Amino acid sequence: MATTKVNEIVLSEKVSKNLAFLQQGYAQALASGLDDAIGFLLEESNMGSSDPRNLINVLGTLHNARTEFLSLIPEDMKGGSHE
Repeated sequence: MATTKVNEIVLSEKVSKNLAFLQQGYAQALASGLDDAIGFLLEESNMGSSDPRNLINVLGTLHNARTEFLSLIPEDMKGGSHE
């Protein structure tokens, strides 16, 4: 697997593919999901109650965002267990 370094950023084949995937609209969908999740959590924290289904959906969105962002870290730079 070839790696390229541009402006101190390591761009492996896997990272390049993930960036391309994000740039094809998934990054915007993640950002929108994060906005919704943050709004939901802020509202719920003020009201003191929550619908478990909504909470599970929010946690799923946060998990998906975390997974996608971690996929942008080249394997040799991760160190420790992140997945």
